Formats: sequence, structure tokens, C-alpha cells
Amino acid sequence: MKKFSIIIYILICSIFDFGQNDLQTSPNWQEFSPKGEEFSVNVPQKMVEHINILKNSEGKEIFTNGTYRTYFNGIYFYIFSEMVNPQSIKMFPTILDSLKSFINENANAPELTSISNLRAIKYEFKDSEDFFHTILFLKTTKRFYTFHTISEQKIAAEIENFVKTIKFQEISNQPKEQTFEEQIKSIETAPNNNNNLNILQKLSDGEGTRSIFENGVGGNQSSPAQVSQSQPSSATPLKITSKQSPPYTDLARNYEITGTVLLRVTFLSSGSIGTISAVKKLPFGLTKNAIEAANQVTFEPASKNGIKYSVVKTLQFVFTLY
Repeated sequence: MKKFSIIIYILICSIFDFGQNDLQTSPNWQEFSPKGEEFSVNVPQKMVEHINILKNSEGKEIFTNGTYRTYFNGIYFYIFSEMVNPQSIKMFPTILDSLKSFINENANAPELTSISNLRAIKYEFKDSEDFFHTILFLKTTKRFYTFHTISEQKIAAEIENFVKTIKFQEISNQPKEQTFEEQIKSIETAPNNNNNLNILQKLSDGEGTRSIFENGVGGNQSSPAQVSQSQPSSATPLKITSKQSPPYTDLARNYEITGTVLLRVTFLSSGSIGTISAVKKLPFGLTKNAIEAANQVTFEPASKNGIKYSVVKTLQFVFTLY
């Protein structure tokens, strides 16, 4: 069989600062049912669509992967769609490979549920950075689907409406050889969250997955600290002498998280960093990485009449992929 030779990326809608440019306060609920997909769901505003299409040497186009995302009122909404490869024994959603360790570290045993007569795995948990996650994994005979919401609120009407309106087209009974069902039966007897990794490994049935996303241009850029200049003329203000850019995490890159982390930092008179608290956060380890970078900041303490004193200032770290 001839290998696919051309990869075409179709990016619908312009790239925007995904995560912190939301100005709406009231949702504009609309049914979202993208072309070529088997599902429909209500979303609070228009979604950004990123579709991957492969074209073989005969010119036939095949829809392989779809990523749909939006951000509304502090909530991230994601849908990942991936074609099931009928020629592969190891059939599993690619996004699961990057999520396995994260889920195992943060979640308890999942719930086995159903949507439109499809079996589904559902996770609901709070991660180590106090973000709440709702994740649904589903599989049809043609495609894998992952629905994921991320927020700093445990309960939100937008999340409830999003999840309860997920629907799939009329689907006949799945084949008798349903390894997916066999793989997730162990969920019901999972005694603790140490089994999460085993469950997900069974679901994936193998390692070595490829990334569903393009790797972004590495790193990020951070703007200099904003330092008040309101000190009297006899005073010397705080002076930042070095500030490193925190790195991206793999999950944040895969989910195309961008935006700004704001930290309230105490700059001690001794020349060391004191307490740090997050004023504005980003998920998937970006806040943690920003805090680590803030701890490495070097500075000359503020002083007045030759006496050094501690000050509290806000530092910002901007994360961008493009």
C-alpha cells in the first residue's frame, strides 16, 4: 500500500491568545457539529478548528485528526478527534499518550458511563495546581474522541451544559470483537489511583505514539517587571538584574495554552526572594514553571537614605507558542 505523502494542515479561524482574551460574560450557546464528525455539542461561543487532512498519491483526501477549542469565562473547552486506523492492532487516541501520566498523578479511578449508547471513560478531578478537569474518552467504529474542560471552578453551569449536550449520530451495535470494552472493564474493580496508569495503558495498548500537534516555536517571552517609580528622589527603587523565561511543559504545548502568569513577589531587603503567590494562573504546569523562574530572579533591593527595605511587586511571565 502506498504511503501517504502529503500532509495538509487547515487552520480555520485566526490564532489568538488562547486562554485569556475572553471578554464575554454571557454565553452565546450554539450547537457545534463540525463537518466530517459524528458528534454534536452545545458550546458557549464559536470554537477554533484545527483539522489535519492526509492526501495520498492518488489524490484522495482523508480526514485524520481534528482539534476544537475555545475559552470562555475562565473555562477551557477542548474536543480531540482522531481516526481509528483499521490496519493497526494498537488503536488508541494519540492525546491519551500525553495525558496518561498527568491523569495517574492527579485522578482517582474513573467512572464508566455511556453517551448515545457509546461506552465512555469519565474522569473528574482537581490537579496539583487547583485546576478542575472533566475528561471523557469515547470510541466509535471510526474515530476516537476526547472531550476535556479545565477551570478553576469545581462547579460551573457552562461545563455541565457542555457535557450533558454531547450527542452522537445514530450508531448501530458495535462489533462483537470489542477490545475497548474488555480493556475498560477493569475500571470497576480499580482499588486506587495507582491503577489509572494501568487502565490507560490497557486502553492505549502500547507506547510510542506520535504527537497530534505541531511543536510550537520553543519557549516564551516575558516582559520586564513593572516597578513603581513613585519613590522619593532620595530613594533607589528595586532593580531587576536578571529574569529567566520559564519553559513550556509538553501538555501545555500540546493543548496550545498561551497567556500570562501574574505573580505577587516579595523582594527582600537581604537580596533574596521571599513569598510568591499566583494572581493569575495558567494550567498544565505553566504557573509552577513561572514560580520557579521567579525564585531565580536576581535584583538589587530598594533603598531609602542608604537603608535597604523589602517591597512587594507583581511579575508577569508571558507564554506564547507562535
